[in-house]
Parts: sequence; C-alpha cells; structure tokens
Amino acid sequence: MTSEPKGSENHLPQWVEDLLRTKQTLVLATCKDNAPYCSLMCFTQISGERSVLLVTARGSAKFTNMQANEEVSLLMADEISFASGRPRGKVVTFLGRASEVAGEERPRLESVFVAKFPGLAAFARDASSALVRVRLTSAVISGDVRHATHYPL
Repeated sequence: MTSEPKGSENHLPQWVEDLLRTKQTLVLATCKDNAPYCSLMCFTQISGERSVLLVTARGSAKFTNMQANEEVSLLMADEISFASGRPRGKVVTFLGRASEVAGEERPRLESVFVAKFPGLAAFARDASSALVRVRLTSAVISGDVRHATHYPL
C-alpha cells in the first residue's frame, strides 16, 4: 500500500536527507526499448537542488539508455537487516530525469563530484566520461514490506 505524507508540505524525512548527503553509492535503473538495466553508482548530491550527480563512460549501456530515455530510478537503502527472518530497514526509491551536464556548468559540478570522490577525479574529467545530473521528481519510502509513502518533490 502506498500513501501520501500527512500535511500540505512534502518535505523528506531527515534520515532521507542524511542519506542523500552521506551515502556514497546507489543503484541506478535505466531502460531502453523495454530492456531494463541496473548499475551500482557513486553519486553526490548537488547542494540547494533536488538533484544528484553521477559519472559514467559515454560508451556505457546506462549512458546510452539515459540518452534514449531520461526517466530513471535510483535506489538507496539504510542498514537493511534480515536477522529476524523478515527484511527490516529503510529503503528509498527516487524517480527522476537524467541529463548530461555540459557547457559552463560542467567544471563547477564536476568539482562537486570530485570533492566527494577524489579517487575518481581522472575518470570524471576524462573526455570519454559523461557527468549526469538526475533531477529528482519523487521519492517512495518504505520501512517494511507492507507500506510505502510517496513524496512528490
């Protein structure tokens, strides 16, 4: 069952904001010609925006998919445990629109990504790599297998 958050404002819970700020990886789901594709990705949040940055090779399946279909899904989890025999933990699925960052904006946002992942600096700056912004449009938050809350962003 999916519900909307209570109240008129659709602010994300603080723990979700914390995940966006502190997590290093997420799962990116793309789709082209009805063929889904998932990738584990490093990401960073863009301060002041409901967006995240990813870097990928221009020749990758995920980049080709995002060029054909900008609609993507991102999955993040916070401490999932199966100790009780049932999954416990918090999971967030974001829906968003992906676009390549280019022009004057690229150096600034590239430096945001590299600040979080200095070991990926050469890859991020390589001409064969694409810097991708995903503008988050909604979030679905689940704390158990029976209930999820939808947050339009």
